[in-house]
Amino acid sequence: MALAAADKGRSAHGTVVVAEEQTAGRGRFGRTWYSEKSSGIYSSVIMRPPLSPASAPALTLMAGVAAHAAISSTTGLSVDIRWPNDLLINGKKVCGILTEMNAELDRLHSVVLGIGINVNHREMPPELGAIATSLRIETGKVYARAQVLVSLLPRSSSGGPPDQPTPRGSGFACLRIRASSWPRRWASSQAGPSRSAGTTAAKSPWLRAK
Repeated sequence: MALAAADKGRSAHGTVVVAEEQTAGRGRFGRTWYSEKSSGIYSSVIMRPPLSPASAPALTLMAGVAAHAAISSTTGLSVDIRWPNDLLINGKKVCGILTEMNAELDRLHSVVLGIGINVNHREMPPELGAIATSLRIETGKVYARAQVLVSLLPRSSSGGPPDQPTPRGSGFACLRIRASSWPRRWASSQAGPSRSAGTTAAKSPWLRAK
């Protein structure tokens, strides 16, 4: 939905699409993302940043740093970033990021940052139990998913939270960050941590963001 909206120009820069569940959640290389209904954050951020296509992959790492901060501040747990797009707790995946873009050779039209976080899953399917986890599994607590999402998204320039979601059909909500330039400021604010993370990742595919 978000990718189609971005490609057709129907959604403005800074639009966030949130799904209650996904029936065809995807990760990198076409892998399936387990998306239990009413348990996780399944969000897509539509961006139209002033970047070249060659620079766009850096947005994945910046999103990872933002997700790390949101999960850490919410749970107090130690979170690892597995470069370039996975977050793990105790060696198990809790968050995945998928970046898709519509671009020409030298022009970037749009980017969709898909961010999935396992929040209130009680348990994982047997085939995923050894490699995936959730915030609830790790802490024994149930979290308000909307609050985790708001902590992930940047605040508006006035310091308030994003606009309230507006229903757009069954199972979906859309919201628009009040300051449409937030992804640019977000990218700027995450540049320092992501640069140091990228340096570490060049030596090892694993890094821990503190």
